Amino acid sequence: MQLSRRRPLAVVVLCGAGAAIAAAAPMARHAQADPAASPVSHIRQGVDLAGMDRSVRPGDDFFAYANGTWVKTTEIPADKASWGENGELAELTDKRVAELIASAGKAKGAEARKIADYYASYMDEAGIEAKGLAPLKPYLAQVDAIRSRQDLARYIGSTLRVDMDVLNATALHTDNLFGVWIAADLNAPTRYAPFLLQGGLSLPNREFYIQDNPRMAAIRDAFRAHVAKVLTLAGWRTRRPRPAGSWRSRPPSPRRTGR
Repeated sequence: MQLSRRRPLAVVVLCGAGAAIAAAAPMARHAQADPAASPVSHIRQGVDLAGMDRSVRPGDDFFAYANGTWVKTTEIPADKASWGENGELAELTDKRVAELIASAGKAKGAEARKIADYYASYMDEAGIEAKGLAPLKPYLAQVDAIRSRQDLARYIGSTLRVDMDVLNATALHTDNLFGVWIAADLNAPTRYAPFLLQGGLSLPNREFYIQDNPRMAAIRDAFRAHVAKVLTLAGWRTRRPRPAGSWRSRPPSPRRTGR
C-alpha cells in the first residue's frame, strides 16, 4: 500500500521558483475566503502549503520538500491500496453522480426516472437475492440445449456484438465468449473488416494458467474451487453423463499433416 506520488498542483507550481510559492499563498487564502460563495467550498483549493516539508532542502529531494508533510500525515483509507488527489477526485465524482441519480428519482421527466429506477434496481440487494437464479435460467437453458457443433456455433453467433475496440477505446474484454471489433483491414486499409477476439480471461493473463511454480499452482487450485462453487450455486451439483456418441464425448480427430 502506498501514498500516491501524484501531487501535480503543488509540484508544478513549486517547480517555477521560490517566488511562485510566495505568489500562490495569497491566491490560496483568497480562494478560501468565502466558502459559501462556491458550490465546491468543501474542496481544498489553491496550493497546499501545509503539505510541504520545509525541513528538506528542495535541491536534495524536491518531492519530499513539496509533499513531505502530506505524505507523513495522510492516512490511506482502509479500502484503498493507494491514495492521493486522483483518489479524492474519483470519490468526489462518484458522490456527485450518486446525488444526481438520487435527484433524478424526484424528477417529473420519464427519462430521468428511468435512470433512477435502473440504479435503484441495481442496488436492491434484497430483491436480487430473493429472485435467486430465476433471471439466469433462460440463459442457462440455452447453454444446456447445446447438443452439436451446429448448436454451439448458433449459440455463439447469437451472442456476438460489436463490443470490443482494441486500438481506440481499449475495450479488450466482453462478457461473451467472443467479441467483435470493426476497424480498417490490416492488409487492405481502404476497407473495414470485422475482427473476432476472445472475450477475456478470468485470471489476469496466460501465465496464471500455465506457469509451473507453487504460487501459480495455489492460485489455480483456488480458482478451480471458485468455479466449482459458482457452478454449484448455478445448480450443477452433480456431473450429468453425456449421451453416447455425442460430439463432446468423442476423442479429438487426428491432426492432418501437409506434404
